[in-house]
Amino acid sequence: MKHLDCMKKSTPNLLSAAALLLTLAASCSSNDVFDPDKQQSGQTAELKVPASFSWATTRSVALSISTPTTTAVTLYADEQGKQLLAEAVVSKESPTTLNLDLPISQKELYLQCSVKGAKKMLKQTLTATTRANTSITLPEEVDWYNSDTGASSKGDITMYMPAKGQFGTLLFEDMYPAKGDYDMNDFVAGYYIAPFYSVGNKETYSEGTDLQLQIRAIGGSHPYRLCVELSSLLTSDIVDATGTYYTTSTTNPDITLELLSSGNQPVVFAINGTEKLKEGNFFNTEEPTSKQLPTVTLSILRNLYDHLEFVTRYNGLSQSENYNFFLQNKHSKQEIHLKGYSTTSLASNNDQLFATPDNFVWGIKVPTLIAHPLERTDISKAYPRFTQWVTSGGTAETDWYTTCVGSLVIK
Repeated sequence: MKHLDCMKKSTPNLLSAAALLLTLAASCSSNDVFDPDKQQSGQTAELKVPASFSWATTRSVALSISTPTTTAVTLYADEQGKQLLAEAVVSKESPTTLNLDLPISQKELYLQCSVKGAKKMLKQTLTATTRANTSITLPEEVDWYNSDTGASSKGDITMYMPAKGQFGTLLFEDMYPAKGDYDMNDFVAGYYIAPFYSVGNKETYSEGTDLQLQIRAIGGSHPYRLCVELSSLLTSDIVDATGTYYTTSTTNPDITLELLSSGNQPVVFAINGTEKLKEGNFFNTEEPTSKQLPTVTLSILRNLYDHLEFVTRYNGLSQSENYNFFLQNKHSKQEIHLKGYSTTSLASNNDQLFATPDNFVWGIKVPTLIAHPLERTDISKAYPRFTQWVTSGGTAETDWYTTCVGSLVIK
């Protein structure tokens, strides 16, 4: 049986939807050796799941950066500087806090700054496995910030989730409130979030986010569409009598993004037209599709210099928990969310947890692009380390999604 590293990476261009092309690559990791003796028989739905298990693959980390001189920094997940997490101008006046969404398996961060004209990489060790606060102080000799070579393209601080130019993965079952077959491919999408905010002058005091969603597979028969609630933001914050402060774009004219909410409701967008992708009953779940995987982009941008009452709500866009991804049944308005998220004000059902009494869920968010299981293939068969992750309550095999059975997934 052949086991592959199933992480994939892509580089989306946020400035032009027409230029969006994905380059997917798969490679093997010598550290990801599958031990068949640890694999349990049976299906995921038969497992004993600890009641406290959150099903989370990421955790929030608040990184506080102190500096003796206002300067520019970049933050990476790796020492080689290939996985960019944030670009920021940090002020000497007070510590700058970055709210990061990191894989639970990640134990280190790397901050790069300029010291006496040379780039310096500082390592920060992470210890907590849930929400964590950590701090770092830059060297006394750090170089002052030159506004002509700003750290980020939008705002004074730009963050990337899961990392710049890289998608994460959303996997859903659509048999709610029944468990379903746990092939976790009833709706599969890639997500990429790049929020930004500013602390500058009137001309540059901009805040917002760039969100991309890529439709990767549809293995469900119910009329669900992918939606996202921006929980911190009111609809009136992005469209009011003074103007509209968002734009949408798509790589496929059949696939569109629609604003569902209004007034003082939290912002909710839905993706329409995905049923047109189906080849027979499904899309990209029985064999690899020859179609281009469509991507929609939502860009929110508003200058808040004269609108300080909006700042707190816009600042919430920098926190991953305020991106509430879910499925909505277009006919019944029933919603299916990840565990820990509740239904929106638009839902016909009312669920505050989205977990069964024995703690099974209908959605999993993974902080990298992964291959999804073939139709009617249990995810625990496609990803052999998944079972250990679940039954341990998330303490073991925290990077289970990096090892799969190549013949049981669609890349």
